[in-house]
Parts: sequence; C-alpha cells; structure tokens
Amino acid sequence: MADSDAERDDAVVGDHHGAHGEVVWGYRRDDETFAQLQDIYSNLVKLHTTVADAVNDGTIEADAETVDLLNQAADVIKEIGDIEQTDFTDEDEALQLVDSMSKIADGLAAVAGVDAE
Repeated sequence: MADSDAERDDAVVGDHHGAHGEVVWGYRRDDETFAQLQDIYSNLVKLHTTVADAVNDGTIEADAETVDLLNQAADVIKEIGDIEQTDFTDEDEALQLVDSMSKIADGLAAVAGVDAE
C-alpha cells in the first residue's frame, strides 16, 4: 500500500502513462479539465441569460456582434447540456472546447459590462 501522497497518486495512475510519461486522458488530468469545462459552462449560461435579458428589456442594444455571441452561446449551451466526461476522446478536444467557450463568455461579459468570472 502507498504511504505518501505521491505514492498514492502513482498507485492511482499506475501503468496509465503514455510513451513519454504523460498521464493519459481518462485518468488524472481529465478530471481537472472536465471540472474547468463545467465551470465555464455554468458561467456561460449565466452570462447568456444576463445579456439575453438585457437585450429583451432594452438595456443592451442587439447589434450584430451581440446577436452572434448570443447565438454562439446558445448553440454551445445546447450542445454541452448532455455531455459526459466520457464523451471526449482526448484532453485536447476538451481544452479546445474550454477555450472556445471562454472566448464566447469573454465576449458576452464585455457586452454586459461585467467580469467573465
């Protein structure tokens, strides 16, 4: 049985390392990435609601950029709603989605005049 935290981590990861010693998707790094994906998804939903409500009540003008951001966010929200961690074949795919969602969230935050976080 592993005594230290590092030994326990190694025991959990075990033989699941790639050719160059990196931890393969599906074991450790993916948990953090998926948590990041969930966080940005939650934030994107809040920002979409904030901006859509402001557009609907006339607080924010619905210019082409705002409408485009709202549509992009709605598409991502719809797509992500049922995604499970196992739906990703590798970490890069999840990280690309995190990056894309972050850019949309940043755009919506700028429109709403709030922090993206």
